[in-house]
Amino acid sequence: MATPATPESGSLSFDVQITAGVDAATLAADAAFVGMMADAGAKILLGSSADRSSATINVALDDASVRRLSVQEGSSYAITASYNATLSSAQMQQLATTRATDGAAASSLFNAALANSTYTIIPDEASFTAALTSVNTQTTEFLTAAGLSPTVATPALTQGSNVTNASASSAYASDANASDANASGANASDATSGSPGGTDVDEEDSGAHSSATLAVFAMGAVVAASLALI
Repeated sequence: MATPATPESGSLSFDVQITAGVDAATLAADAAFVGMMADAGAKILLGSSADRSSATINVALDDASVRRLSVQEGSSYAITASYNATLSSAQMQQLATTRATDGAAASSLFNAALANSTYTIIPDEASFTAALTSVNTQTTEFLTAAGLSPTVATPALTQGSNVTNASASSAYASDANASDANASGANASDATSGSPGGTDVDEEDSGAHSSATLAVFAMGAVVAASLALI
């Protein structure tokens, strides 16, 4: 019997609750807002800077059964955001390390994704915690059925970072080599003179003293010759 082929992708679905200043129909009609919501779902699953090119994230917005009234902000609406995500098998394997760790982290990623929204949106942290629990269960079921194991996602450095790091390493190596060369030169000088460092300066001073002594002797000879002529 042939071994079943490993699936190329897996699907996840989860719901989160939010509170908004307008109803779900108004939000759903705003394509830019729906795009932000989809981006929020991607960030929660794959991380804030992960490659999401092979992932498909869809979100549907519906009014929840409870409509609340805020004294300070006027009417507010409880809305259910229903997510459906299709991820590659590799992304499914990495979800244990890429997805938000808890409801608070998921809410933070959600708020960051909707930072430019013109609507007042408040995420319900408890619903995000429940969503992550559901995602974890679905992921485990997919990996088990596919015969796959979880893997650790390793963020790739950007080319600029690689160049910078390489340049820094090269500069460090050059500095280290230069320091070693200087140290070797100093040690060689010490070894030649047979005394501790600093002997080179003393040798130069000795040469200067010898020149000065010869000059004095020469002047003495000139003076003596002058006196002899007198």
